[in-house]
Amino acid sequence: QPRERDYFYAGSFMVWCLWIGVGTYAIIEALSKRLSMRLAAVGGTTLGLLAVPVNMAIGGWPIHSRAGNYVPFDYSYNILQSCEKDAILFTNGDNDTFPLWYLQDVAGIRRDVRIVNLSLGNTLWYIDQLKNLEPWGAKKVPISFPDSMLRTDEESDQALSYSFGPAETVRVPVDRQILAQFTRDTALIARGYMEWTFSGQSYGTEGGQQLYLIRVQDKLIRNIIETSRFTRPLYFSVTVGYPGSDVFVGLGDYLRLEGMAYRICPVPQRPNAGGVTINDAVMEQCLMNDIPADVAYREPHYGFKFRNLNNSGVYYDEPTRNYLESYRRLFLQYAAFLLEQKRDTKRTVAVLDRMNTVMSPDQFPLNYIDMQNIAEFYWACGALDKAHDFARRIVERTKQLINNPDYADYEQGARSPAYSPYIYLADAYALLGRTTDVKRTIEAYKAIQPDDPRIPLRLELIPVWELLGQRKYQEALSMLEQLKARYEGQNNYLPASELRRLILDVQLLMGSNGTT
Repeated sequence: QPRERDYFYAGSFMVWCLWIGVGTYAIIEALSKRLSMRLAAVGGTTLGLLAVPVNMAIGGWPIHSRAGNYVPFDYSYNILQSCEKDAILFTNGDNDTFPLWYLQDVAGIRRDVRIVNLSLGNTLWYIDQLKNLEPWGAKKVPISFPDSMLRTDEESDQALSYSFGPAETVRVPVDRQILAQFTRDTALIARGYMEWTFSGQSYGTEGGQQLYLIRVQDKLIRNIIETSRFTRPLYFSVTVGYPGSDVFVGLGDYLRLEGMAYRICPVPQRPNAGGVTINDAVMEQCLMNDIPADVAYREPHYGFKFRNLNNSGVYYDEPTRNYLESYRRLFLQYAAFLLEQKRDTKRTVAVLDRMNTVMSPDQFPLNYIDMQNIAEFYWACGALDKAHDFARRIVERTKQLINNPDYADYEQGARSPAYSPYIYLADAYALLGRTTDVKRTIEAYKAIQPDDPRIPLRLELIPVWELLGQRKYQEALSMLEQLKARYEGQNNYLPASELRRLILDVQLLMGSNGTT
């Protein structure tokens, strides 16, 4: 769908074009007083061309050419190739659906995947097509709504429509062999069904009970699950939103991240510290497999395309850059999973390196919050040079924000006290071993926000960072354990959680250095 409306000759341009025409004629008329009419016409027309379209082309060519920008193709390809064969994929709206349709209909890529656009999922004609058509030989979407509900006037009492009501427990029979693919819990396998609390869009309360607006799209998701019984792979595209939002109809605890899609599982999933359950094997193949630039597999094949995201000669506008942040989010979620759940420092470093290779941090600058996560990940893995590189980037960025407060409007989180640049600057100094600068930064911040509970902890951690700089890991770990016990005893949860994270990082650092 076009977003740059100057691609079209809209009525809003007509008056300006009339003025350009009048002006060009005036130039021709002025020249005709000194030159022949023929020379004046040629000269005036040439001058008009140079002044308007040629000048516009010179000034706007890098913005409008899109040469080398493969993001729409690659982003859509990566979503489709996150799905198993014959999958059903729920998408949100136009921008995450039309490019996928292009790949299927024009490029012939992953035609086996049935896309269910949730915006169109509120219309009867579209649900009828999903149920009864087989585009390119793809399987029909399993839907049990009778045709009589779909092929009637939408205002009819017989038509499938929205409704209101409380959340509802839904039980879906599932073959035990299918359940065994998602869990080792014998009790869950033996019961032979999926059970979740179905809900829609929050719609106030009645008699103390929460009510929901159950849209047609919500009923469609539920019906497909109930009808398919997981005999087909079911996914939400990551573009649909965060798993806790109402569009997921209460399925948040049943989602597993696989590439750029959340797979709906018939059993509850166990999220990692980031709140997301990850399929290690699929994420490894999607993010780490190299796909040649000129290759696009038509059949299921894990492996993402990241063409020209490290090419400074290609222009990317702000909407495109915003979309690309989801790539970084995938890499960082996977790195956190490998570090915190698997405690695999080698693979964590490989994932971070891959992210920084395919998406240049110079071409696509990170916000200081993500830079801090990357620096801490590298540090915990023993990749100190890389950790220090990102710590120096944080120092540069946060000092700019502190010295120029107006810049905070252009930096995610900078206006929020929870993400104060002072705290991140102090933590970056700590990673660099500059404890004097840590103290100076925290004292400056204390004058602005004296009640921030993170301030005392930063000051108490200075001796710990000094020990870490001397590689006295066991002594540093002992001090951290004592601090954690004290803060937990005071029910001071924010510093206690930060200490738990730092203790894990030190333990991982000791392991990566062969220290016991």
